[in-house]
Amino acid sequence: MLRQISVKNLGLVENENITFFDGFTVITGETGSGKSFFCNAIKLGMGERAKNTFFGGDTENNRTVVELELKNKIFRRILEKNKSRFFIDDVPESLKNGQEFSSKYFHMHSQHDNIFLKQPEAATQIFDRSLSEKNRIIKKEYLELYQEYLDIKLELSKKIEALEKNMLQKDFWEFQLEKMQKIQFTLEELESAEFIIKNSSFSVDTKEIVEESIEILAGEGNSVLSLLDTVETSINRLEKSSNKKTNNSEKLNIIFTQVQDIIANLESELPDGLNEQEIAEAQNFVSQVSRWSKEFGVISPQQLFDKKQKLEDNLENIKNLEDEKNKYEEEKNKKFEQLEKLADILSEARAERKDEFAGLIQEKCRIMGMEKAVFQLKLKPVEICKYGKEQVEFLFSANQNEVQNLSFSASGGEIARITLALKQFFPENTTMIFDEIDTGVSGAIAEKMAHEMQKLAENRQIIAITHLPQIAAMARHHLIVEKIHLENKTVTKLRYVTGAERVEIVAKMISGENVSDEALDQAKKLLHFT
Repeated sequence: MLRQISVKNLGLVENENITFFDGFTVITGETGSGKSFFCNAIKLGMGERAKNTFFGGDTENNRTVVELELKNKIFRRILEKNKSRFFIDDVPESLKNGQEFSSKYFHMHSQHDNIFLKQPEAATQIFDRSLSEKNRIIKKEYLELYQEYLDIKLELSKKIEALEKNMLQKDFWEFQLEKMQKIQFTLEELESAEFIIKNSSFSVDTKEIVEESIEILAGEGNSVLSLLDTVETSINRLEKSSNKKTNNSEKLNIIFTQVQDIIANLESELPDGLNEQEIAEAQNFVSQVSRWSKEFGVISPQQLFDKKQKLEDNLENIKNLEDEKNKYEEEKNKKFEQLEKLADILSEARAERKDEFAGLIQEKCRIMGMEKAVFQLKLKPVEICKYGKEQVEFLFSANQNEVQNLSFSASGGEIARITLALKQFFPENTTMIFDEIDTGVSGAIAEKMAHEMQKLAENRQIIAITHLPQIAAMARHHLIVEKIHLENKTVTKLRYVTGAERVEIVAKMISGENVSDEALDQAKKLLHFT
């Protein structure tokens, strides 16, 4: 139940705090006084998008703030020039979540409800509210199951689309993979072959250098060793002829031994004999890998493996997609069977309820002055959908003529009364707001509509914006909207009226600004004022 609404800086409203009570409340005011601001404020507070909202006078930060206070919940909407924020109990929420949540507490109804009644799902939604609690629970289960069914269908369509796209490439992938089966090597094998090739050229160069060095040191002809040997012979002959012993010969022996050691070391440096066949095989292998890289459009051996792996993954993915498609198809069929069972239960419940429902609405219509009204309900078979296996259509005739679709056969005033009759099937313990739903009716009919609003208010909070005195007088609480002209601005105010002032307000609704004695007497009778 709405306890209070606070509005800051909305249109001509600067700062209003309005308390509301249980039962039936009316809001009245002269044309142009600003009655519509209340509905706009409620809609903004419920999270509706701000279409025609404009900022008011000089207020702090030049922003609009609307706050709806319920018994145990607060909705707050803050609008500024370029942004909007929505809160539930001071917790930020998206507008979509706000609308869904607030719709559990508020039901806004206006003279344009016939637009809603033209929507295909409207009649089904309203009629299903009249089903037993057990069947309403089944309807809820059906809707949840139907959403699961739609989710599965969506996933299935994605798998089918992906599978069809992959199947277009399957033959090409298989052909390429078959060609790549000849690629049987490892990167370690390639590195080994490249090492052999690299070291083969190094070994040739090394052998030439070592052999050349050994030839200089110990080769035939004037090698270092032969020259040392010649020098030693000459020194020995010199010592004998001079009969003088020196250590030069010993020094030469040391040098000779050192040169021999160098030669031995060099000979140990000689590489092993080269295996020309092994080198040729390594060169052929590396060349083949290079040709494969060119053939499959890659620039490195690693990319060869990556491409081969991707082809294998693509083909494996097709198998996985087929498995997933089959799984979703099986799940979809299973959900569909469950839907059909629940839909059959709903169909049976609707068939049993439809005549009673039509009779109740028809009776309400006749109570509200449409004595010859005929209201019927048609269940149109449809393929299983969110409604079930049928869609509800309201049929109406005001004069016992052939019934037609309600949205085409009823006038504005008739739509207003039928809409009011349908409200008895809306949730209890909620706030219903009627924005001039009484347009097109007057006199005794208006009084009968007021009685219906009173009945609705027994277990709901009813707030009605009206221009009819019969309805204004029937409410327990009466708010008036006034446009106040101050020195340099005009503002809109709301206040409660009671007693004699309320009698005068209702009298003005009857006769206009110049209140006659007859209008006052009539107002007193309507209000049971003494």
